Amino acid sequence: KTAMSLLEGLDTMHLPMIKDWRLNPRHWGAMAGMTMKEAAQAFGKDTTRAVRKVKSLAPPEGEACEWDARYIGLDPEDMPTCESLEQVSMRTMCVWEELIVPALHANKKILVVAHGDTVRILQAAMDGADLEEHVRDKCDPAHPARMFP
Repeated sequence: KTAMSLLEGLDTMHLPMIKDWRLNPRHWGAMAGMTMKEAAQAFGKDTTRAVRKVKSLAPPEGEACEWDARYIGLDPEDMPTCESLEQVSMRTMCVWEELIVPALHANKKILVVAHGDTVRILQAAMDGADLEEHVRDKCDPAHPARMFP
């Protein structure tokens, strides 16, 4: 929705759009849709806090959503049921290396629309910084970042 709104607002609906599930937000598993307070009540404060702070720790598994449009084209066996920040980082960096960097080196103007952890991961890549430097950063809604090759 965000990408479509931007393209429409910029009067650029004619431009190609590449949708890639690897730019999806983190899959919070059984914690999906819960507030932090609800997750703490259901799974304990320590578990909830650890899942948010420890890069390699995934939340309790939830269900894969085969009907979720964000995963169209993905083999059902590959659909995540939960993800650690490390897993999100690995899939996001694949998009960075396969699609974004080559486009920037070709001097193409691109618009990447993403949310939350995915934005922090891409920002760390753009800055040439370690993800740890950005993992605690708050992502302001609708805050564009410009990158030049």
